[in-house]
Amino acid sequence: MNRLWLFPLGLSSLGIASCGPEPALMEPATTEKPAPITSLAVAGGTWTTRAPMPTPRAYLAAGVQNNSQGQPVLYAIGGFDPGAGPVRTVEGYNFATDQWASRASLHVALTNTNGVGVIGGKLYLSGGFFETAEGLTGYHPGLNVYDPLRNSWTRKADMPRRFAQGITGVIAGKLYVMPGSCNNCGSQERITSRLYRYDPLTNSWQFLSRGPHAHASGAGAVINGKFYVAGGIGADNRPTNQLDVYDPATNRWTTLAPLPEARSGIAGTSLQGKLFIFGKSNVGEGEWQNQVDAYDPVTNTWTAKTPMPGAGVGDLAVARVTYQGNSHVVAVGGHDIEGSNPGNVTQVYTP
Repeated sequence: MNRLWLFPLGLSSLGIASCGPEPALMEPATTEKPAPITSLAVAGGTWTTRAPMPTPRAYLAAGVQNNSQGQPVLYAIGGFDPGAGPVRTVEGYNFATDQWASRASLHVALTNTNGVGVIGGKLYLSGGFFETAEGLTGYHPGLNVYDPLRNSWTRKADMPRRFAQGITGVIAGKLYVMPGSCNNCGSQERITSRLYRYDPLTNSWQFLSRGPHAHASGAGAVINGKFYVAGGIGADNRPTNQLDVYDPATNRWTTLAPLPEARSGIAGTSLQGKLFIFGKSNVGEGEWQNQVDAYDPVTNTWTAKTPMPGAGVGDLAVARVTYQGNSHVVAVGGHDIEGSNPGNVTQVYTP
């Protein structure tokens, strides 16, 4: 297997017929805030290494849901095993007991999905890459929902197009997905900035708008009812440092203070009202880094945090857990160019 999963313009993909035009919507206005000087002062936080993930993986997705005992469980879903390629593997990590357990597998092996959103105790996973019988790279259109109580997967309404490498958030019980790459969006739009919303009550998707920048293999999170997306691969197929926020109340985008540097292959989550970005994987530059940065929406500034332990890491997954009144970030999987991260590492960040 090779590493062509990173960049959609270099992929061999299935020939999929167009799904038709999007609904005719007026494009929202985009406003700009002046970018302040980015703070790089290290501001603390500690890392702890926990029990390794049983299946080594990169390009995986992760989401957290408490079990019946109230213990937070992180579910590591799919990804790319360096020894086996894309996998159907799902494994649950119990934060309270520091133990991993196998869970019901995906119906199809998926990597580079659009991420996970948790609604009503269920994990919603859309899109991604899969390997066809001919050995080509296909885009998966499906929305797959995992029920931890029943340990089962259900297929819901497909996305309007075939997407991968995106960012997912949840606002007011609805799923917001900004895909990164698209298979059937037209020959000039393999990297996309489209934003969609899924309503579980109607099992339907709605196209909302286009963002000011693309963020394939980027990261993001929801903070105070707004959807923040950062970094990734831009429309020029190069890493970007742009940060954009979407406000569903106005259907408007705003561009904010950029990341300290362009980064792709990153992971993100919200913590203490801030957007935290972990890792870096700029294959074109041959760089894997273990840096951690936090964005404060109040001051519109970035601050460097304690780096991840060990060698640089990219293409990982992270999720926030809250246990006994304290919040942490669990980081799983990923890899680096030197191979010193085997892809099964579990690390916990405590602010």
